[in-house]
Amino acid sequence: MLITIIGCGALGGLISAHLINKNFRIQVLQREGAQLDALINNGLSFIDQKEASHVYQFPVISSNSSDLSPSDLVIITVKAHQTNQILNIRYLLKPNGILLSLQNGLGNIETISNQLPDKQIAVGIGTYGAYKVKPGVIAWGGDGQIILGALNKQIDIGWIHDLFQKADFKTRIVKDPKKYIWRKLAMNAMLNPITALTGFKNGMLIEHEPIKELMNHIGKETVIAAGRAGVSLDFDDIWSSLEKGIQATAVNKSSMLQDIENGIETEIDSISGKILQYAKHEGEFPYTRSVYNLVKSIEDQNLKL
Repeated sequence: MLITIIGCGALGGLISAHLINKNFRIQVLQREGAQLDALINNGLSFIDQKEASHVYQFPVISSNSSDLSPSDLVIITVKAHQTNQILNIRYLLKPNGILLSLQNGLGNIETISNQLPDKQIAVGIGTYGAYKVKPGVIAWGGDGQIILGALNKQIDIGWIHDLFQKADFKTRIVKDPKKYIWRKLAMNAMLNPITALTGFKNGMLIEHEPIKELMNHIGKETVIAAGRAGVSLDFDDIWSSLEKGIQATAVNKSSMLQDIENGIETEIDSISGKILQYAKHEGEFPYTRSVYNLVKSIEDQNLKL
């Protein structure tokens, strides 16, 4: 089986390392830049949970989709704002192949659906922690799970579940992936902007009561937004899962904090920005709006430098 990874950053690198360990063939589509150069020249270095370092080579890695072969499974892990930059996705899939989006935020599936029929699209969330140490070097950041669902309920994605299980990922299939995407969105909305603004690693968030209070307000605003999108969420359940996730990834830096530190565009628009689209007026969702405006201000300043 041939698998294509689009975006071999933190999560993409983690998945690639696990799959290669189980002898799956992996090819990579990676945008131009330091990460691509490092992967081509030195391979992918992955530091596991025991702090042992492993190096993996890809038979094909390119920024040009025409250099890659059609595959059985395409896994997208790029940032939400980069999704519309991926062209000719259909040529990366075999006729019966499946594309799986494991991305944060909202709007990714709508963008992908412009290129592929629903019968070739699956969506999921990954809660494993991973972070980029430097270009080409990815480190384990904490345990989690992968939750999968198909857009077309008639499509069997059991083989994708089995593939991840074989690669030592905790995995399950759900009938309604939309609920879990919103659930992950709520957790991202509570965690990522706050870490980006404070510079805190994940575990430090729950050590400060004022921060926990702010996170609670943001989570409850997200639950309201989800309800308006037709998705019912339980805040207490989400908060409990978030606390467990923070404890599991306590030493990890969130992707948004890493983006701020690196002076690059964040996913704030596809996370907090999407939540604000469900506000009925400008005075609603004040906590989400405040952190959104602050992160956007820092991001805009970074991008001008």
